[in-house]
Amino acid sequence: MIRSITGKRAKAWKEAFQNRDFRTRKQFGIHGQKIVRHAVNAGIVREVLYVSSCPVRFDNAVEVSREVMDFLTYGSEDTVAAICEKPVRNVNPETMHRIVILDHLHYQINIGTILHYAYLCGADAVYLPDDGTVNPFGQTAAESSQGTLFHLPVLEENLPALIRRLKGCGFTCVGTSLQNALPLSEIPARDKMAIIFGNEAQGASEEVLQEADVLCRIEMENYDSLNVSIAAGIVLYRFRPQ
Repeated sequence: MIRSITGKRAKAWKEAFQNRDFRTRKQFGIHGQKIVRHAVNAGIVREVLYVSSCPVRFDNAVEVSREVMDFLTYGSEDTVAAICEKPVRNVNPETMHRIVILDHLHYQINIGTILHYAYLCGADAVYLPDDGTVNPFGQTAAESSQGTLFHLPVLEENLPALIRRLKGCGFTCVGTSLQNALPLSEIPARDKMAIIFGNEAQGASEEVLQEADVLCRIEMENYDSLNVSIAAGIVLYRFRPQ
């Protein structure tokens, strides 16, 4: 059993649970039985940590004290945690039909929820900007994605360049905007579509939207704004593959 929070192993584990340097860090930490099970099933877990008895079947499981678990999970009441390796995904847009693009979202809960909707609505991959975004592999993102984060490619690229490349592969790129946009119901679903969602405060940037083929908005009366994750669920369901 690992009992000390000052030992080398506990300190190394703690780094995986911290959000800093997540873009360059290869490992990340999660906790909670349901989320850990999803990660184990996805084949990305390197170590399982548990208190008293391990509720997850995994060969490389390490018993830790309650003090160590609290240290790693910031005082949660969970009894199991895991150190995961960021999955390396080889993707080919030529074989894809639905791609989600998230332009500089600020909150993990929104990224996680959108990942969940994207997975349920048949998306093949989710792209984030390569110049900074909120941590998509944090605990809040993992929980709000309900584990689907581990089963869907999450990639980083320069978004305007990505959109141009996708259009060259036959994708119709749809931006979401409140300005100069067609009603969602007037835009037909296509075989290959990339859907762009902007951040919670300002929406997608002009640099990104100007690369889109068409802009859409959700028709609503007496209200003109929705939380980005709710809007994403509506739009992704509308354009889900048939």
